[in-house]
Formats: sequence, C-alpha cells, structure tokens
Amino acid sequence: MMFFTGFTRSADAIEKKKIANYGQRVEQLRAIYDMANEGERILTDPTRNIHEFGELLHLAWTEKRKLDDSVSSPFIDERYKAARNAGALGGKLLGAGGGGFLLMFAPPNKHAAVRSALENLVYVPFRMEREGTANILYNPELTSNYLTARAQVG
Repeated sequence: MMFFTGFTRSADAIEKKKIANYGQRVEQLRAIYDMANEGERILTDPTRNIHEFGELLHLAWTEKRKLDDSVSSPFIDERYKAARNAGALGGKLLGAGGGGFLLMFAPPNKHAAVRSALENLVYVPFRMEREGTANILYNPELTSNYLTARAQVG
C-alpha cells in the first residue's frame, strides 16, 4: 500500500547528513546491506512466507532510523506507527527522507484498517508486475510531454 505524505524534502541535504555519520553507523549500514540479500531470498523461495518480507521491511525501518534523525520525522513516525498498529507488517519511505511516499506492507485483510489509520494521507493504489516495466501508452507522434513530434518548443 502506498500513501503520499503531502510534502517533499531535499534528498541532497538529507543524504549529506547521513553520509556525515556513516563512520559511526557501520553496524546499521552492514545490517541494512545484509537485509537486501535476505529480502531476495524471501522473495525467490516459494517455501518462505511473504509476510517475512514485511517483517524485514520493519527491521530495515528501525535500522535506517538510527542513521540520522532526518531519515524520518515525527509526522512520518506517527503515521508509520498507526499503520503498524492497524496491521501493517513494515514499511519504507520512498523519496526524500521525512516526506514523499510511505510504502506499507500489509496483509490484504488489514488494508481497510491501514487505510483508515492513514486517512489523512493520500492513498495511491498500484499493483506489482512480474513482467518488469512496460509501455502503457505507445504513440510515436507523442513525446513525454504529450507534444506531437513535429511541435516546436520555444
């Protein structure tokens, strides 16, 4: 489940603050790095319960929060906790820390409760694809800005 937090922040400033602390955060960085391999194992092993991935997201959340206070904000932390209390297993911020989108992993039977808990955020429905990226719209006469290929931009 994905929710827009309603605000964005400069990723550049946040990343600079995190990098300044990396020498003191080796343990957290190693844990986060190792979680990527564990996440792949969970997702590729049909005998593993997919809920383990949600729990791994929560563990990554707690480790990433230790990197620097700018990774999140009290506003985001409150929403994250509300989603977890409503049944979400874990989550992650997408975009600049402290803003952007909040992605939550929740069992389908908990979606309504999580949406209710985060009703002050904009719910952004999406679906996963097994095929990878695909063209949704193909028209060679259009560009990314929907200008015809012959249009002049001044």
